Parts: sequence; structure tokens; C-alpha cells
Amino acid sequence: MARILALVKPSGTALFGTLRNATKYTVLGRWFDTTPVNEADFARVFAANGFDPSTLDCRGVPITAWAEEGFDSIVLACASKFPEAGR
Repeated sequence: MARILALVKPSGTALFGTLRNATKYTVLGRWFDTTPVNEADFARVFAANGFDPSTLDCRGVPITAWAEEGFDSIVLACASKFPEAGR
């Protein structure tokens, strides 16, 4: 995440969407491992990489229809980086 967030310019915004608290998911019958993450993880990562916590919008969104695919919610996270001089 640090490498991706380093690509965001000062005052720029990053937006992520990912599975929430899932350890695996399936696509067309094939299972894939994934790292479980949640809203608190995104808050920590954004803060540790130069993003303004006051701009953080992070939400868990239920998607119970996909529980059989290995997850029942997603995380949508968005934050803006501090301006260079304003940090």
C-alpha cells in the first residue's frame, strides 16, 4: 500500500474498494486467498502515508448476496493527501 500511496501527488486523492474481512473468495469455481482488511486498516495506512485524516471516508458496505463467493461485505475508502507545504 505504501508504494501505491506514494504515487499520489500532494493534495491528490486515493480511492480503494476491496473485500472486507475476507480470507478467500471464488471466481468461476476457483478460490483465491486474500488478506482480511477493514475500515480501521485503511485509516491506519492512509494516516501513515501522508493523508489527511479529516478527509477520510471509509465505509463497510454489506453485500450479503455474495456470501457463497467467500465475502459478505466490501470496504470503500477514500482520502486526500496533505499538500506538501501544509503538512
